[in-house]
Amino acid sequence: MMDSDNELIARTRAGDLSAFESLFHKYQNQIYRCPVGTVKSRLHYARKALKRRFEKNRRLVREVVYEPA
Repeated sequence: MMDSDNELIARTRAGDLSAFESLFHKYQNQIYRCPVGTVKSRLHYARKALKRRFEKNRRLVREVVYEPA
């Protein structure tokens, strides 16, 4: 018989490592999904910002007239 979450939480608070492992395994997908989603979102925006900066710099370089000294 599976323990309820409340029972597992109570046992975890009492120091039962196996109860914690049971909770972790039960919710591991949700536990990982949140930070992974956050990181992916931040990476997406960071890549977009980097791409915009690169394109702006590339346009500026094309507009600069090079005159050798």
